[in-house]
Amino acid sequence: MTPSYVKVTDLRVGLPVEHLGKPDPIPVLDGTLRAIGMVLYPGHPGRVWSTLTQHVQVTWAGLEDEPATYALGFSLPGDDETCYPSLGLLTEDEFTRRERALQDRLATRTNLSGWVPPWSRGDSPP
Repeated sequence: MTPSYVKVTDLRVGLPVEHLGKPDPIPVLDGTLRAIGMVLYPGHPGRVWSTLTQHVQVTWAGLEDEPATYALGFSLPGDDETCYPSLGLLTEDEFTRRERALQDRLATRTNLSGWVPPWSRGDSPP
């Protein structure tokens, strides 16, 4: 399924988005989060909190206190409209499903290293 890239006209605070990064998870800076194996996954759910056109900032689920924005959300002029190739649109339902998967996994208190989020396998919503 081709992602629906976030465009300037989509921007609003609270917009549910996903990280459209490379297949490899991005390590986090916070030592406590690193210790439990938390990373920024491809498809990771988040919500826009700053709509500055040149650099949209997102709070990622489970990484709310992480100090880095990962330099994601920089704009790229498109043929029709400026878009953000590292940010995809999510529905509220899909955001909630992915956020719940992260919360459930964190609640097990097991290390997340090597964990494959269910959305990365293309699972359909329950």
